[in-house]
Amino acid sequence: MNAVAATPAQVLFRSPNWVGDAILAVPAIEALREAFPAARLSALAVPWVGDVFRFVPAVDEVVRFDRKGRHRGFLGTERLARELRARRLDLAVTFPRSASSAWLLWRSGARERLGYAGTAPRGWLTLPVRFPGKGRPGHHELELHLGLVRGLGLAAPVRAPRLAVPGELRARREELLRASGLDGRAYLAVAPGAAFGVRSAGPPRGSPRCATPRAKSAGSRR
Repeated sequence: MNAVAATPAQVLFRSPNWVGDAILAVPAIEALREAFPAARLSALAVPWVGDVFRFVPAVDEVVRFDRKGRHRGFLGTERLARELRARRLDLAVTFPRSASSAWLLWRSGARERLGYAGTAPRGWLTLPVRFPGKGRPGHHELELHLGLVRGLGLAAPVRAPRLAVPGELRARREELLRASGLDGRAYLAVAPGAAFGVRSAGPPRGSPRCATPRAKSAGSRR
């Protein structure tokens, strides 16, 4: 278990690059907020994921990682690193398990840098956490994100990811449901699949068995 040397004032996390994985990181992000309530908590995210964090109250700011624009290539990533250094980060966390993400944290000059070990040279991460999933199937992505922040000694309980959707978007949802003929009915949406790997996916045989009783108890139709 690692520990942050002092209470951080500036905390930044490198977000996953996919919308679904970013949502699965929300409980871990909430654990960071609960551990450091006075800190400014910023999300570093690619453009197609950044909007997710508009609906996460724990996040104070979204920093755009424009990989196809101003932050493209080595020189662009160096530009981003300079921008991050200007923030004088106390703690930086990388959810992606990649050498490039660990390198960016190192170049950011963050005083403490948390990530899973094994993907980067020694020294890029000051707070490396042993990755539990190598060669061991069955570790869901949500649990892996929680396991990372638990490496700080934080209490990071398993909880469902939740987004704070504003009223105008809820109203738009109701319009779409009415247009689809679902207005006034109970409904349950299930998306057990994943584009890459199985850590973000539900079990193909178990998902229908789990969903059907919930759908019946809510009075929804299959």
